[in-house]
Amino acid sequence: MPRETLFDRVPAAKAAIAANYVRPGNYLARIDAIKYMQARKGYENLIFEMTIVHVFDDDDGKANDVGEEVSHIFSGKHEAAPGNIKASFAALLGQEPEAVPANKWKRVCIRIVSEEQPLAGQFTRINVRIKVTKAGGDFTLITFTQAMKANDPELLEILDEDEQAEYLGVKRKKKTGTKAPAKPIKKTKPKPADEEEDDEEDTEDDDEVEDGDEDDDDDEGVASLF
Repeated sequence: MPRETLFDRVPAAKAAIAANYVRPGNYLARIDAIKYMQARKGYENLIFEMTIVHVFDDDDGKANDVGEEVSHIFSGKHEAAPGNIKASFAALLGQEPEAVPANKWKRVCIRIVSEEQPLAGQFTRINVRIKVTKAGGDFTLITFTQAMKANDPELLEILDEDEQAEYLGVKRKKKTGTKAPAKPIKKTKPKPADEEEDDEEDTEDDDEVEDGDEDDDDDEGVASLF
């Protein structure tokens, strides 16, 4: 019987993925995917795949760069993993961990890692630091803030012009040497008092309907995960 070669074992082998782990620092990251995987050694992993879109501080020069695709793993081989996952998901959803009923948590976890990927494409501030364990090893701690959609005004305050163009699709402002001419002011006749009151009442009614619709959408987005 011919000896089995290295290449004979390739078809049945599982392709290895070289991970670029997120390094200590403070960042704004885009969530690309949150995946559940069974490790070869029998334990389970929850993997966050993200892209760094802004670095808040890099005093020691060791932080990840803007544009880097990074990952963080919550490994089931660590006893702290379930609690860390619970805290992370609650933060991303803007909830207190204990405010979510115990019988809802499994459903939340399954939904987040499903093919639907409800948190993918949203943004979150992450803080990453290293903790030295009792055994003398290093353990990476990561904390998240509530996820933000691309249209969240806070993102415009954080990201510079280039980052907005790259990650939010905001067009760069054209720089010109001359100011645009002022538009002429149109003179309009004042409306009778009765007409003005009618217009104001209509506007208030419209605003109330729009506000109600927006609130309903936001509530459904969070509530649908529980």
